[in-house]
Amino acid sequence: MFIGDRIPWANILRFHRARLLALAGASFTAVSLERHLGVSLPSLPTPFTVVGGALAILLAFRNSAAYDRWWEGRKLWGAFANHARSVARQLQTYVADADDRARLTRYVIAHAHALRCGLRGEPAEPELVRLLGEPEGRALAARRGVATAVSIECGVVLRDVFARGGVSKEGLDRLDSSLTELANAQGGLERIGSTPLPAPYRFFTPMFTRAYVFALPFGLVEGYKWITVLVCLAVGFVFLVLSAIGELLESPFRKSPNGLPLDAITRSLEVQLRSALGEADLPPDWPRDAGDVLT
Repeated sequence: MFIGDRIPWANILRFHRARLLALAGASFTAVSLERHLGVSLPSLPTPFTVVGGALAILLAFRNSAAYDRWWEGRKLWGAFANHARSVARQLQTYVADADDRARLTRYVIAHAHALRCGLRGEPAEPELVRLLGEPEGRALAARRGVATAVSIECGVVLRDVFARGGVSKEGLDRLDSSLTELANAQGGLERIGSTPLPAPYRFFTPMFTRAYVFALPFGLVEGYKWITVLVCLAVGFVFLVLSAIGELLESPFRKSPNGLPLDAITRSLEVQLRSALGEADLPPDWPRDAGDVLT
């Protein structure tokens, strides 16, 4: 995820390079046909102005819907991390045995990593084996709905701790309530991941945008001549960037410069919770130049 106040123009231009080259080619074709063969459409500024205004409104609605998904995903991940910290604090308060605290805390960390992997379609087994050990990690990773399986297993372990007197009834109730909040945040995140934007937003908006910018040179060439190339590149760049913003934000969990920094969020959470246990062998902070950083 990009951070800071400077716009990474080099990355933006690289991302749109193929479309801009194609648009430049269409503009030069329109100018060449008009100049050498006398082939051109009548000057049509008014229809393109009307269509461009309608398209801008459609892009605004689509980008607003996409940003709502992105921002809700960020809020839900923030809620998940806050509830995970609450669970860790309550474990320190209510669970007497240090080994039980460590085991339950690792389940909470494993839950976060399993949820991240599930949202991205990545295998969770390496993370679960690293945190929970070989047999248990593999067994949980083999289940359908790995994040849910880890959450349920955490509840089972907590029940066993309570059964042998390792946690009070009050502590059990508070921990169970916090684990429920983790499940609620997980449900919201999975809802975003499994429910795309409606098809008209996803298909028609990019299609109309590209049709508009590639038709624009043939509607302006009679009035603008060679300047058509510059005008169309400027206008087309704006519309293409607006369209790309919606395409990138509508999938907030994928690995991309505009995706949510899930690796950094889960790594930061793991470091904090394991540090609270007094562990010294902690993973390093997620590098800020790794393309997936925490804002």
